[in-house]
Amino acid sequence: EPTSGLDSTNALNLMNILRNIVSTENRMAIVSIHQPSSKMFYMFDKLILLGNGNLAYFGRPTEVLDFFDECGLRCVGHYNPADYILEKACEGGDDFDNVIKGYDKYRKSIKADPASSKNGEHSLMWRKIHKVSSFSCGEINGHVNCNESSLQENIEIVITNNCNSLNPTAATAKNGNCETVTAFNSYGVWPEFNSHATKIDDSLEAGVEYSVDERMKHSWPTSFFTQYTTISRRSFTQISRFILTKLKLVQMLIMVTVVSAIWFQIPRQEEFIQSIFGFYFFIATFWSFTPMFDACISFPLERIVFVKERSAGMFRISSYFLAKATSEIPVFLLWPALFYTISFWCSGVGGLLTYVTTLIVLLVNAITVQALGMFIGVSVKDFQRSVIVASVTMLSFMLLGGFYNQNIPNWLTWFRFVSPVTYTYSAMLTINFHNGPPLRCGIASSAFRVCQSLNKTELLSSNSSLNHLITGEMALSTMQIPLPVWQNVIILIVIGLVFRLLVYYALRYLNTPQ
Repeated sequence: EPTSGLDSTNALNLMNILRNIVSTENRMAIVSIHQPSSKMFYMFDKLILLGNGNLAYFGRPTEVLDFFDECGLRCVGHYNPADYILEKACEGGDDFDNVIKGYDKYRKSIKADPASSKNGEHSLMWRKIHKVSSFSCGEINGHVNCNESSLQENIEIVITNNCNSLNPTAATAKNGNCETVTAFNSYGVWPEFNSHATKIDDSLEAGVEYSVDERMKHSWPTSFFTQYTTISRRSFTQISRFILTKLKLVQMLIMVTVVSAIWFQIPRQEEFIQSIFGFYFFIATFWSFTPMFDACISFPLERIVFVKERSAGMFRISSYFLAKATSEIPVFLLWPALFYTISFWCSGVGGLLTYVTTLIVLLVNAITVQALGMFIGVSVKDFQRSVIVASVTMLSFMLLGGFYNQNIPNWLTWFRFVSPVTYTYSAMLTINFHNGPPLRCGIASSAFRVCQSLNKTELLSSNSSLNHLITGEMALSTMQIPLPVWQNVIILIVIGLVFRLLVYYALRYLNTPQ
């Protein structure tokens, strides 16, 4: 109800703006309006009239009075048609019941004869064409004699007026729908006017149907770039409202405070190797769970809109997929970047180079698991089932990744090779121990042979060259990390691309309009 509370002038200006947007942006606007002026009333392309809980009319505003007239309700001259039909709808009674029954009968006839609905859109135009044809043609000695020039002129006027009412903006366009008036000559219509007047109906109608509808059959309403930018803006706004919330901020503040307190300034000593392992394991798992669940939940919220817009032919699947994939990435990277920045420097596990490289690995992991979560959300249509599938998938990655038990059954060992957590954790540990200084040997006892030969004085010495002997290779030797950092990152990227392709497949084939 956009005109509620506005005077007639502002209401008309508002409807003009709305109509311009509809025309230029190729959109649809559905407006509920109660007291339009006659000028505003005829601005609408279609009219829906409701009365007594029933559909009383659906069609062009220019035809509603003719329909009421056929139902026994004639509107007097110089009367606002909107006021008239609303008054009759509010009054009800037998007269308006005839209107409802008449339209219901019309609808049933259309359903019974689908072919008649094909030409129903231009029914009023064809009645007017027959009318002008009867005035321009007369029967002489059993033969129909037509004034070809006057008949052509009258029919051109009828078709042009009809086209203007269909699409006013196209009336002045060089290649708009109204060019159909001049296109009839190519269909061989005018030479047939010297025959019976009713023969022109099929030829004219075929020409109009072809020129109006054929243009839209083989082209999209907007370009790929327009679709991409429009969907990108919408997706970015939607995901921002979903992820960048106050509740999410409170959650992150609590979690980063707890993590920073637990792993605050971890000493680089043998006794704290497991603390370093634990810090990176938590970071890798937490920022695999969170982006995946956020992505898994985001698409089901807009699935109905996606299916409806796709059924209406508003966009290509490729433009939607690329817009969705690229516009949401900055939002999904914001929280892990801030979280890791605070927790890393509070933990003291490394320097600037270690921070930058491990942050890059973490962000690549976030993009990868976001693709996985989106695939689950797109392919599993039920919301609760998608959450369960996401939980089982991530827990399987953790349990079968070799983090808790190295003796995994042979028929399950393959699972660790498709787990993003495995590659993220391995890459971050490798970066930390290779870029950082050697670790100090354990004072009480040491698991490394290089430290077992040291006496207590050397172990307690402040000279790092005497007791900082545990290199990164030694520390990582117990973790079974076979791949270098760059291979781990490439595998993460490949996994992300594979799931992106699966998302595209699911969008195209698993979310088709019914």
